[in-house]
Amino acid sequence: AAPHAGAAPAGPTAYLTPAPRLRLPAVQAGGERRVRLSGEAYFEVAREASLPFRVECSGSVVEVLGTSFNVRAYEDEGETRATLVEGSVRFYASGRGVVLRAGEQGVVSRDGRPWKREVDVELYTGWKDGFFAFDRGRLEDVMRDIARWYKIEVVFEEPELGDISFSGVVRRYEEFNTVVRMLEMTGDTRFSVEGNVVTIHR
Repeated sequence: AAPHAGAAPAGPTAYLTPAPRLRLPAVQAGGERRVRLSGEAYFEVAREASLPFRVECSGSVVEVLGTSFNVRAYEDEGETRATLVEGSVRFYASGRGVVLRAGEQGVVSRDGRPWKREVDVELYTGWKDGFFAFDRGRLEDVMRDIARWYKIEVVFEEPELGDISFSGVVRRYEEFNTVVRMLEMTGDTRFSVEGNVVTIHR
């Protein structure tokens, strides 16, 4: 849970997407603050200059002194992304690193080299506040994110439907059928739901 407004967090606070793996080492040597992540999480870390906080994931490390940021490191996506909301972080892999400022995202893809770009952070942190936001995202990627939240299987009737570009904001309603109706209103696709399988048609 988030700390009360105006109160400094007693320690790092993490908001988790469905089914991430967040592990703390059995021993935190020298009082270090370190976690290992597989999946996606949003962190709020109180500034403590003498004690950096590190998130290790897929061969990458995000190191912070005090900040708010999102880390996405799904094993099936082939890249790790750290999106900075405020503060600054060092994001590094394979002995190379970049320093991120608010509004920037660090990316490490299959070649292992980190790089950065400016982004709209809400596209990468909206899930924490109850909505999915996409800007010209491939429908296959959009549905992969939604499938993780609702534990569904997605089938495209024609493979090229996965390449349709999708932009919009969809609230995470409790009823998946409401999300489906919202998605159908935004494009030229139709969704049919049977149990936990969603089939997307032209």
